[in-house]
Amino acid sequence: MFHCPDHRPRAAVLPALAVIAVAGGAALVTAALPGWLAPTPFHQDAADVAAPGLPPDDDIAAWLLDFGPSPAALPATAPGDAIALQPPPEDHAWQHFDLPPHLASTPRTHDVVVASGDTFIGVLVGLGVAPDDARAAVTALKDVFDPRRLRVGQALEVAVDPAQRRLERLVFAPSALQTLELARKDDAAFEVQVHTTELVLERALTHARVDRSVDHAARRAGAPAESVQQMLEVFRGHVDFRRQTQPGDELLLWYDRERLPDGAVMRGGDLHYARLDIGGRTLEAFRFEHDGRTEYFDRSGQSLRRFLLRQPVTGYRISSGFGMRRHPILGYMRMHNGIDFAAPTGTPIHAAGDGRLVRVGRNGGYGNYIRIDHGNGYQTAYAHLSRFARGISTGGRVRQGDLIGYVGSTGVSTGPHLHFEVIRNGRHVNPLTVAQPPATQLAGDALRRFQRHVAQIDAILKREQERTLVMQTTSTRLAARSDG
Repeated sequence: MFHCPDHRPRAAVLPALAVIAVAGGAALVTAALPGWLAPTPFHQDAADVAAPGLPPDDDIAAWLLDFGPSPAALPATAPGDAIALQPPPEDHAWQHFDLPPHLASTPRTHDVVVASGDTFIGVLVGLGVAPDDARAAVTALKDVFDPRRLRVGQALEVAVDPAQRRLERLVFAPSALQTLELARKDDAAFEVQVHTTELVLERALTHARVDRSVDHAARRAGAPAESVQQMLEVFRGHVDFRRQTQPGDELLLWYDRERLPDGAVMRGGDLHYARLDIGGRTLEAFRFEHDGRTEYFDRSGQSLRRFLLRQPVTGYRISSGFGMRRHPILGYMRMHNGIDFAAPTGTPIHAAGDGRLVRVGRNGGYGNYIRIDHGNGYQTAYAHLSRFARGISTGGRVRQGDLIGYVGSTGVSTGPHLHFEVIRNGRHVNPLTVAQPPATQLAGDALRRFQRHVAQIDAILKREQERTLVMQTTSTRLAARSDG
């Protein structure tokens, strides 16, 4: 609101003129002016005043000369003396009116990308928001978001009222699934709204031809990382992905995935079926729940889960095999009772099989060490770990594939690697060649349920592959017509 008095004080030094005082100390001459220059009084509606006509052009200059007061009529004043205006009476009523739209304060919207070292308060104050207002906004935001999680590259939309130095609105998306909108509620408070995007759950089919590696081919064909990792885990005990795959091999994955409404895939879900055509042989995996445990079985109903995994890490190279060797540090020949898998520090290590943790801790030259008893006379050992996984301690139980620790170089070691041992009936054996107990074989009612499950998957996959073939054929024909 803008305030203006309806009183017109008189200036003693300008007896022929009347003056009104307006906010800001300006003085506006209103009396002794011709009608075409006199402003409309504030209390009079502009619609009731007829637009006066301008005097003829020839008369304007003459009028201006006549209008100027004679210098002789002005009293002598010293340089710097102020001209005093008569103030309005104390009981005078002030008239209020709104500023026109073009003079009102309009919020300005800024698009900001967070840089290293930025904070919410720093960004807001840098855009002209008063510090107290910025702190109030961040305090309101804390109810739904930790301001310390502001990340470099985060996009912010900030609306600021520059005249009032007030934040009007702050909008940003902490994740692809969530948008936060902080808006001014009143002069001293803010409210935050959380907008969540619902994911679409669907089942998808991916077919790929191997180029560099199986996982690279699957990811390039659109399969999410989570589903690809499940496939690698399922076939780990049956395929050496580093040595046995070659360009031209094929894979087929059928899995759950979650995507945004615009089609962007966010993450993969359960892998329901996988097939690998490698070196002239075909491997299949069907997801099936049996005795309260979900496992993968081949088409005959035999479990693909081996009693023990032969490689408890991924992304490795074998730096030292099982048998006699010259010790790289001690320098003399001695028996190497395990396999060394060279991998970067921090690479996850998984339990080779179900069992009980019989030792977790420091063990001389082995450094950080884990030993698991799997029953049936089998034990496995893991050495030189950088650290143990959360919850891993002596006496606990693990299941095959559980995370137990991370690759390191503790103890007597020349570099980061996992030293892995298999002990059978008290004797060390080669982890890569040791015979293992037979896998689970479904039978009876469980086998019949599994066979029905396999038939359903076969029918679905056939239908999906036929639909995909029709789409590819149609696309090819449309492209041919366009070229023609």
